[in-house]
Amino acid sequence: MKVIPNTRLIIPAIALFTLSATAVHSQTLLVHYNLNDGPAGTSVTTINDSGSNGVDLTGQGLTWSAEGEGVGGTGISLYDGAATVQYGIRGYNTSTGSVFDGMTSYTVTGWINMHASQNGGRLLSISNGDGSDQMQIYLNNDYLRVQNNLGGVASRKDSGTYNMLNQGWVYFAMTIDSTQSTFEDAVKFYFGSETVAATYLGNASGSVGTIAGLAMGDTSTIVLGNSYNAGTAANNRAIIDSNLYDLRIYGSSSGSSGALSAAEVENIRQTAIPESSSISLVLGIASVGLLSLRLFRRNADK
Repeated sequence: MKVIPNTRLIIPAIALFTLSATAVHSQTLLVHYNLNDGPAGTSVTTINDSGSNGVDLTGQGLTWSAEGEGVGGTGISLYDGAATVQYGIRGYNTSTGSVFDGMTSYTVTGWINMHASQNGGRLLSISNGDGSDQMQIYLNNDYLRVQNNLGGVASRKDSGTYNMLNQGWVYFAMTIDSTQSTFEDAVKFYFGSETVAATYLGNASGSVGTIAGLAMGDTSTIVLGNSYNAGTAANNRAIIDSNLYDLRIYGSSSGSSGALSAAEVENIRQTAIPESSSISLVLGIASVGLLSLRLFRRNADK
């Protein structure tokens, strides 16, 4: 007798695998800058946004790396070639609308390949333009700092120590949840690499301001690789001689859902590495195949 597998069971199994692999990327993703889609060696005019909102960035002095200098040794990456923090190099958009407004919880993930010592350059800035409402991530050789101004009042927390200088591609993630009751629960920094899983190392001691003050205010501008006031002024805060790759911002304007879990942060790291993404796909397909085979045999025995 010819036995036909029960596709009513197999198809949902395949769908479940697909949903589990993509859920973290669709629930709260605000913007996603691949940073590997421009021509090598030319000035950047627009950094494409493949997230759920059309917040493209205009490039000012940024260039693309050579082929093969992206994460996993494939593709290209965005290069910020500033020699000191006093440079106007940046990517920016001054019309973000309400994309980042009022976020009570949010997550920033990305990769950096740091070739020179850093001195508090701004890895990312989201603001209302005058700085009274402004979230900034400060970059140093062995730690990150988040500072958020809400109504002109600053709240700040530093990460634990993790050496990023001349370490190749370093994966970083920052989760903020302004609804928590302690800074340790409200702010978490994760670090990893192409071969090391994302790990929460704990935060530095001390903090400034309040946990509620970490919520975003009314914003209109996003800047990558510098502060908002980048130009010829002496208060520029460019990151120095570094490559950037795959920057993502997740967020929610209510509750805690914008602060991703440790497992979700690690999943994002894995998807950016060509080899691990392929392995995960193969393992996932193999798992579905084994499940299908078991269902087929069970159906055949009936």
